[in-house]
Amino acid sequence: MSVFWRPWIPVLVYYLLISYLSSRSHFPVSLPRPDFDKVIHLLEYIPVGLLICHAVLRTLPTRPKLAASLSVFIALSLGALDEWHQSAVPGRDANVYDWLADAMGVLIGAGLYRFINRIRRIRKTRLPLRAPQKGSLP
Repeated sequence: MSVFWRPWIPVLVYYLLISYLSSRSHFPVSLPRPDFDKVIHLLEYIPVGLLICHAVLRTLPTRPKLAASLSVFIALSLGALDEWHQSAVPGRDANVYDWLADAMGVLIGAGLYRFINRIRRIRKTRLPLRAPQKGSLP
């Protein structure tokens, strides 16, 4: 398998899981409130933002600004595709508010990915601390 596609495998697997759950007519657990599904959409799409940012930045490492915009566009498109898919499932419906919750999750996930990468870069640039040598003053 080409190295180019390797970072996209987790995206595909996670999106297939989302598609499977979206194809279910009823949610497996009862929700505490009718609008609680928005929270589930948001939490469900945080990993989508993380995974797609990772895959796009591994695919286009020299174009970080383009990669960030492209990853958000791809993730939002997948959210819209998921809502369209739900419109064909008996007992489910497509809802723009669900898509907006997906979008918020994507943006949080993309922001987390950027934050984590920034911390990693800062840690790499710092000099490692050396243990005091025997006989030297601290």
